[in-house]
Amino acid sequence: MKTEIRPLEKTDDMAAVTDLIMDTDPYLYRDLFGSRENALKVLPRLFARGNSVFNRSVYFVAVLEKEIVGITALYKMGNEWNEADVRAAFVEAGVPLPESFSAASACFLRMHNYNPDISACNICVRADMRGKGIGGALVDFAVKAAGRSDIRLEVLADNEAALRLYYSRGFVKLYEFFDYGGYGMPDVKVLQLIRLYED
Repeated sequence: MKTEIRPLEKTDDMAAVTDLIMDTDPYLYRDLFGSRENALKVLPRLFARGNSVFNRSVYFVAVLEKEIVGITALYKMGNEWNEADVRAAFVEAGVPLPESFSAASACFLRMHNYNPDISACNICVRADMRGKGIGGALVDFAVKAAGRSDIRLEVLADNEAALRLYYSRGFVKLYEFFDYGGYGMPDVKVLQLIRLYED
């Protein structure tokens, strides 16, 4: 059965989407939303607002036998972090901001508002569907969708499976740095990878 990769739709299973987004980073989304339950209430409002980095138009889902089994986002210039908009979605959802919100927001600001290249983010495959080529299909889709542009992504340095996948698709290490490792926790080593456009 072939995996279909298509834009995120308003009618998609938001619980499945939320689980995948929360799984893409063990620190950032937990600290932004405070919990999966909060994310499940706030994310639909963020997607409906269509502003900030949670713009439905930048998200794509991998679908197999009518189930969402993977996700990726492809950010271009203009898909910037807008803290005020995210705060407003929390208010609309009746969810209090977690103590860790400001720290996570600062990380999103750095990641999204100063990057001139296209960025692939949130590449994640449902745990029970890994090893079936879905991750590779998502990366290939992101590279193709980037068109005639270089594409960057960031990955935790200890995520060996993801690194093998990205290197196999032509990404190379641009540099390494220490970045957000969770609210009140030490920073963790992150690699920024780039895949240069090839004519």
